[in-house]
Amino acid sequence: MAETRMEQVRRWLRDHSIQRLTWGDVYAFVREHDLDDDEYFEVHTVYRHQHPDWKTEFIYAGKVRWIAVYWVVGGSEGYYVHVETRSGESPQVELVMVGKFWDTARAEIAANMLQALGNAATW
Repeated sequence: MAETRMEQVRRWLRDHSIQRLTWGDVYAFVREHDLDDDEYFEVHTVYRHQHPDWKTEFIYAGKVRWIAVYWVVGGSEGYYVHVETRSGESPQVELVMVGKFWDTARAEIAANMLQALGNAATW
């Protein structure tokens, strides 16, 4: 029986001895799972400038209540995966990472893997 995505990411967290998932860990996960092979998958420029310590920042830092990960159809080409933080007190949304893919299957896999990673980090 094949591992579920949740089991895969929990194993990855254990193998890397990660107790508090940071954005640097998420970035490493993207690279290790080749989620950046299509076009790109990067920390968004605005987030990087507003959070100079993003690599060590806990993904649920401050007022972050949840992490939203989803894919959308691009305006002119491709499919984009967005990773956003959501605040519980206000409708504040921050785009943390964005990736570009050339087919829906890859975008869906990336979104599902990263959502599982964010969910596993809360357990």
